[in-house]
Amino acid sequence: MVTGKWSQENGQLILTITEVDLNDGLLLLHMKVVNNSAAGMDLPLYGYFVVTDNTGQTYTGSDDT
Repeated sequence: MVTGKWSQENGQLILTITEVDLNDGLLLLHMKVVNNSAAGMDLPLYGYFVVTDNTGQTYTGSDDT
């Protein structure tokens, strides 16, 4: 487990990662998203979300749970 706080803001949308777990090659991110606009938003993770760790290993979103 890695704890910390990483945030990215795009317009009125803020995504914050508060905790990272790595278990048998599966990366689990604990995220909080704040939408400060009046418009609704969809945040598709599968096929759109990519994370790169400090060793250069990349991970993509999956619906496997």
